[in-house]
Amino acid sequence: MIITILFCLVFAFILFYVTLPPLNPQAVEFWLYLAAVLFVFGFYGIGARAVREQKAKQASRPAGEKETKRPKTVKLPNRAAAIPFIAIGVVVVLVLIFGLTSSHLFRANDYANLIRDNVVRKDISEYTPTIDNVPLMDRNTAELLASRTMGSLVEEVSQFDLGRSIQINYKGKPVRVVPLEYAGFFKWINNRKNGIPSFISVDMKTQKTEIHTISGGMRYTPSGYFGDDLRRHLRFRYPTYMMSEPVFEIDENGAPYWVVSKLKHRVGMFGGTDVDGILIVDAVTGRIDEYAMDAIPLHVDNAISVDVLLNLYNNYGMYQGGFWNSKFGQKNVVQVTEGYNYIPKNDDIYLYTGVTSVVSDESNIGFIFVNMRTKEYEYYEIAGAEEFSAMASAEGVVQHLGYNATFPLLLSIEGQPTYCVALKDAAGLVKMYGLVNMSQYQIVVTGNTIEDCLRSYRIALKNNGQTVSEETLLRRTGVVEEIRTGTIDGTTVVYLRFAEDERFYAFSLADSQDIILVNAGDRITFESGEAEAGSVIVPAYLVTDN
Repeated sequence: MIITILFCLVFAFILFYVTLPPLNPQAVEFWLYLAAVLFVFGFYGIGARAVREQKAKQASRPAGEKETKRPKTVKLPNRAAAIPFIAIGVVVVLVLIFGLTSSHLFRANDYANLIRDNVVRKDISEYTPTIDNVPLMDRNTAELLASRTMGSLVEEVSQFDLGRSIQINYKGKPVRVVPLEYAGFFKWINNRKNGIPSFISVDMKTQKTEIHTISGGMRYTPSGYFGDDLRRHLRFRYPTYMMSEPVFEIDENGAPYWVVSKLKHRVGMFGGTDVDGILIVDAVTGRIDEYAMDAIPLHVDNAISVDVLLNLYNNYGMYQGGFWNSKFGQKNVVQVTEGYNYIPKNDDIYLYTGVTSVVSDESNIGFIFVNMRTKEYEYYEIAGAEEFSAMASAEGVVQHLGYNATFPLLLSIEGQPTYCVALKDAAGLVKMYGLVNMSQYQIVVTGNTIEDCLRSYRIALKNNGQTVSEETLLRRTGVVEEIRTGTIDGTTVVYLRFAEDERFYAFSLADSQDIILVNAGDRITFESGEAEAGSVIVPAYLVTDN
């Protein structure tokens, strides 16, 4: 029995060291770990008992007497040997009971109430994000640029891989930071003495990449081994904590650290995953600091994972009327749309995604704007096109180029909720930008630069009867040299070319009716955006008060 216990303790330690389960009854991994240990204990106990019986039988037989062959019989284990297997059965039953009593079927109201006090309904006029400080490309493009920069690191490129990138606010700018990771066990052995030497940052507006050297080298990382493994470093310090996947960030001085959320189930034993504080690990020294939710430092941007935030809101939107209403009646049942994006605001990163009904109808009824540090939800109710319809509208304008739209950001431009997308070529690089009005997604413009796109969008808004700040448009006066007309989507458009200007300015007859009275040689005043280089057609609006 002593040998059996010692063997099982060694097995339990090795299994714990390799799999790192939280020793917490709220974690399913804990019960699986316990069942595995009990199984080995019972199995080894049966084998040890059989060996003891065989030795005892041989010892009791007189010297020189041969063993008489008898039919083999199967002996059932005694009660002591069966106890571990009974315990495994109890574990299975408990897990099933805990899972059932934590399910939406019995606890729908508890799921709906998890963030009830965190959701604030706001008017769309209070929505403030503008184009001034938002990322103009997506994660895939940023990681592509980081990969190209990684190729210039001659010594590092064969030793390290790019890790998971994360968006942060760094010195007031939206930036993605990309850590380097060991490219395998032997690469770790070769480099562990000096640690990982650098990380890469990508400016999400200018597409500028930069390599940052880490003073002292980064030792603790998810790609490390043994004591350098970040997860193992955390688990042996906090064996009972349930934790999220580590997220790489840097402070305002460029010092690297890892952010790990402390998870907790708030509905029954296994349901309602929420965050109950964070751990910050110094990537160089391994120092760990623990913070409660109301004390998280301002430089931390990703305290709560996207999955947790979206699941919490889906539970809030799905189960307000109970479980059966979510399946059949579906009155006031909503959910978030499939995609999401990040928008910086002040010192924090906010998660943006649309809210739609559970019936797929290609439209949104509103959107949420969530602080990823404080877990504060802002809900804005506004009907309009859902994000993928806006992406399709922008792609339709440049379909001859074959560009693909990124998941949009929702901005406020001239007081209008507006989707902003980047248009990428087949290589994954941003080539153009698009703006799509959320409420009237037939109002869509594209441009080679975001500034050109904004000017064209303001012209389009004015052509559709919207109020536009005059200072955002350029007022011009010119002599008409050439006139052409065309019809687009049933609307007559008059194209005018002016003296000393090779471009044509497009005037919609629906919005500038007096343009039909203009003749060649007339001198007129009109408003337009600044024409981008290489443009042939520039949207314009006739000024009739001059």
